[in-house]
Amino acid sequence: MLKILHLLASSQPAGAQRVAIDLASGLAADYSVGYASPKGPIAELLQSNQIPFLPLHSMSLHEITRVVSAFQADIVHAHDFRASTVAALLPKKARLVSHLHSNWPWARSINFRTLAYRAALSRLARVIVVSRSIVDEYAFQRALRRKARVIANVVHGDRITMHAQETEHEPFDLGFVGRLEPQKNPILFLRIVKLVKNQIGRVRAVIVGSGTMESECRCQIAELGLVDDVLMAGYQRNPYTYMRCSRMLAVPSKHEGFGLVALEAMLLGVPVLASATGGLMELVNSSGGGAICQSPEEFATKAVEWLKQGDLRRQLGARARTWAQRHSDVNAYLDQFRDLYASLFES
Repeated sequence: MLKILHLLASSQPAGAQRVAIDLASGLAADYSVGYASPKGPIAELLQSNQIPFLPLHSMSLHEITRVVSAFQADIVHAHDFRASTVAALLPKKARLVSHLHSNWPWARSINFRTLAYRAALSRLARVIVVSRSIVDEYAFQRALRRKARVIANVVHGDRITMHAQETEHEPFDLGFVGRLEPQKNPILFLRIVKLVKNQIGRVRAVIVGSGTMESECRCQIAELGLVDDVLMAGYQRNPYTYMRCSRMLAVPSKHEGFGLVALEAMLLGVPVLASATGGLMELVNSSGGGAICQSPEEFATKAVEWLKQGDLRRQLGARARTWAQRHSDVNAYLDQFRDLYASLFES
């Protein structure tokens, strides 16, 4: 049985980590799978999913070589640029797959990181991207395009729907689900909430997530006079109950490779307001279940429109759900990885 080691640079549960866990769990019957990353909160999630965890003391080449050798990996499935770039320096025994989940702004220009990944491409057997925008916006897109294959994320429809019913909350006008980090732009979400409140007098919003910007968000809530309007729910292992009880989800990210949280909300019939970036634009425009916004004022205008026009909001939600259900075929998704892994050993 082939041994596949998922390699990630972060120990925090987020989109890439969830995808890696879903792949490891879904393919556990076909391969011997392991998960390597620095120690941290991810360990509990791996344990609950019965996925062997190989903790890294650092993301150094020496440490990664040690873990890959101990696991005797046939394939190293490295997630995102950093893990892929270091993995490319490994001894040439294991096949290397790079899986890019984000289209970071720095990836669009020539700099040390894009040059390092460009050099790594010669060692990488395959590159998976979650949206075409990651290839199109990369500084060396021609080189990346030669090895890239788009495999869009999917949602586990039955599982999400079941978890979403576990707890009932009072309805929220706007929801935000994501890490409280600069990339996810939670401060912009709070500005949007303030603009909506200015127009309709009262608003109820929720922020689900934790991160380095939590204190900054709390200060901003106080400065904007939103203490009675915004619930800081913190990190939730089951964010879907909050999604389901939100009239709309705002995704004001500065950049996104795909925007998995938007697809999850759509599956629950929640329309999405999203920023004009990368995979989010592809997702929202293709589904017809939301709107792309260019400014805080545009976010607020759309939010007020949807809050005042319940029928329109429900129509958008129904359209979003129908589209998302077509992107919940997990077996077909896993088959793409089975085919990809098999192709690595073709003569």
